[in-house]
Amino acid sequence: VPCPASVIIFVFAISMGILFPGLLAMLAIALGMGLTLTIFALLATAFRGLVLTILKGRENLYEKGHQVMALLGALAIVCMGAVLLLGSI
Repeated sequence: VPCPASVIIFVFAISMGILFPGLLAMLAIALGMGLTLTIFALLATAFRGLVLTILKGRENLYEKGHQVMALLGALAIVCMGAVLLLGSI
């Protein structure tokens, strides 16, 4: 998983002459990010399967729920962007 912070840590480690600890830190960051993303992906897949099982036979309700969640996600992103924009002014 690419991470700009790990590159900064690596450059710092090289400048301090501690290459091996820098490599270990980069490895730890990559493993942590990979593990976190894997866990969230597995949980999302399991949750989707659970929802599909619960709503079996009610596809109309599933479609409406999907649309509502998509709109709420988009609204959350717009709100976060507005807060960041207003905070920078």
